[in-house]
Amino acid sequence: MIFIVILVVATLTRPKRSVAAYCKVYRQEKVQLGNAGGSTYEFSTTVFPNASSNDAGYFVPAFSKLSTVAPSQIEPQVVAMRDIFKKMQNNSTQTL
Repeated sequence: MIFIVILVVATLTRPKRSVAAYCKVYRQEKVQLGNAGGSTYEFSTTVFPNASSNDAGYFVPAFSKLSTVAPSQIEPQVVAMRDIFKKMQNNSTQTL
C-alpha cells in the first residue's frame, strides 16, 4: 500500500514535458548562469548566448534540469548538450 502511494506521488510531482515548462526552467537557468562570473564568451552556447562561466561544469546542471522538462521533440538535443558539457567538465582538453 505504501509503495502505491509513493508511486502515485512520484508520478504526480514529476515535472511535465512542455514548452511552457522548458521556457520557465530556461529562464531560471539563464539567470543562474549569467551570475556565475567569468568570461561571457568562453563557454557561451547557442542555448545560453550570454552565459558567463569559465567552468563547463556550470552548464551540466542547467541542461540536466532542461532535459527533464524538454518537449520530446527536442529532448535528444538537450541531453546531447548536457553530455557534451559533462565530457568537457571531465576532460578539460575537450572543447565545443
